[in-house]
Amino acid sequence: MHINNLKRIVFVVIFTTLLLTTASILIVSFVNKGTSLPSEPDFSPTKTGPVRKAGTLAPVQRPNIVLILTDDQRYDTVDFMPFVANKLKKEGVVFTNAFVSNPVCCPSRASFLSGGFFSHWSGVLNNNLPNGGVWNFHDERTLATELQKNGYNTILVGKYLNGYLSYAQNLRDKIPPGWTEFWGTNIPSSYSRWKIIHGFSRYNSRGRGQVLEITTYPPKFLRTKALEALEKYATQNRPFFLFYSSILPHTPAIPSREFKDDEIYTEFLTQGNFVYRGRGWGEQPEGDISDKPFYVRVSESEWWGGDPSFYDNTDFKPDHHTPDDLFAHRLQSLLSVDRAVEEIYKKLDELGELNNTIFIFTSDNGYLMGEHKKFGKRMPYEESIRIPLIVWFPGVEHKYVDDFVYWDLDVPNTIFDYAGAPSFEGTNGMSLRDLINGLSSNIRSEIFAENFKQELEPLYKQVPDWAMVRNGTWKYVWYNTLEEELYNLLTDPYELNNLANNTSYSDVKNQLAAEVDTFKGLTILKPLDVFPGMGNQLPNASVGEPYYFRFYAEGGNPPYNWSWRPTTVGDILPPGLILNAETGEITGTPTAPNIDSDYQFYVEVTDNSTSPFHGGPQRRTMRFRLTVLP
Repeated sequence: MHINNLKRIVFVVIFTTLLLTTASILIVSFVNKGTSLPSEPDFSPTKTGPVRKAGTLAPVQRPNIVLILTDDQRYDTVDFMPFVANKLKKEGVVFTNAFVSNPVCCPSRASFLSGGFFSHWSGVLNNNLPNGGVWNFHDERTLATELQKNGYNTILVGKYLNGYLSYAQNLRDKIPPGWTEFWGTNIPSSYSRWKIIHGFSRYNSRGRGQVLEITTYPPKFLRTKALEALEKYATQNRPFFLFYSSILPHTPAIPSREFKDDEIYTEFLTQGNFVYRGRGWGEQPEGDISDKPFYVRVSESEWWGGDPSFYDNTDFKPDHHTPDDLFAHRLQSLLSVDRAVEEIYKKLDELGELNNTIFIFTSDNGYLMGEHKKFGKRMPYEESIRIPLIVWFPGVEHKYVDDFVYWDLDVPNTIFDYAGAPSFEGTNGMSLRDLINGLSSNIRSEIFAENFKQELEPLYKQVPDWAMVRNGTWKYVWYNTLEEELYNLLTDPYELNNLANNTSYSDVKNQLAAEVDTFKGLTILKPLDVFPGMGNQLPNASVGEPYYFRFYAEGGNPPYNWSWRPTTVGDILPPGLILNAETGEITGTPTAPNIDSDYQFYVEVTDNSTSPFHGGPQRRTMRFRLTVLP
């Protein structure tokens, strides 16, 4: 079937049948242009779903727990995974309003491992230094340490936190505390030769660990190690927690070439057969993004408009000529994850441990594939903040649960609950056990989320700091650029019509803005009229002329404390200028011009709060530059 022979159509690939044998069948079909991915659930508040028993056994006390975490998987792509869709989703508890509190890899995972704290409390704001990555995670007391302390064998196989390999390779003690067996890596830049760190640790100390160089296809290697770990620990007298942390479908999203995957790879999902034009792709229907924040509007020049010739000179991504190719390969790569879930399930059945095991399937964040003319995560739009979340165990009643839940905040507390371990004091999450058992409902009326800009990215990739609240009807987003978004999700589910500047909705906006003010993590304001184009350039100074500039902060708990330092060791701050620690004011008279380049420095603000996770204040660090003229 070729798409050029049909009018107004887009792809939709639907996995529909899981055979009772070892084979799975992939069926490809197409739907009308403008629709979503296949079999998208109805997310209206009235949906309850069918109810039936998956088995006859209730979960035992202190069950084994298997957490399958995918990387960058959209909430509407589970049906591309035959086993997950036809076993876990069809028989388990499906959370139809599952979210992540910070839609980017490292903060999401850090919130989970911390036991369920928002990023402004965990201290991991984004993926990289100076505000994020593994370097900013306090791993002394985590989900892993507490489970191990409470008698669980804890196993991690796959991606840990961003920066882990480069950070840990030079340490003597490479393994974070609390892992009975640890196979930790990051997203490999090459699938043909990559590294992983293997080792063990106790809940009160780090472990040595060994760096290994691997040439096996990464998902296959990780699947093998997970199965070997089950052979080793599933039959011991202690329950186990398996954290299978997939690297897929994260870019580079290189699909498996195992079994029939090669046929699927070449015939179904490539060579122009796959086209995505769903939801708010290209800000349908007119393509007008003039009501969106600057960081969205600035991407207009990078927008391909569905024309493959846009990438004739340079591919969209390595190994992916167009965005459609990348999306196709992302879906294709999910087959490897699906195979891992199925083989873990079968291995536990073979070992006689299936009836003692809870499966949790979810993702760290979502991903935009052209909605609002943007690609990626970190944004407050539905495709970025919503994730799949399914819980399965023998005996659970199959149902859809519409309550607002978080994977990164609620899942760790749910694991603690089933494991008989206490949750951390002050956690921002809650256990979903009563929801799973049908003993409670309406646990939240709204959810909050946040994100913090990463340094040194191309302009079209940048996303400013934001904080948002979302309920069943409204979503409000505040940016530290002082821009706002407001959407009525009942009438505008694809977030095409920003109502923030419509005075008819001022009361709604003001009420939601007040709620965001109580949640907002600490940030430094960067209004667009002061920092045009989301840049980091301060107004110019001149030697011998008095200079004044003031930074402003919002969020956290005032009063604030300000400091600055050069971005590079050995560099200096602008001579003659000082930063007032209490007010954030730069004052003085410059005494020396910059020579080869601008003065570049980090400005850091801390607040007066105390994190319930690590005990320190909130902090936000940003990079700025100043030109001092002769």
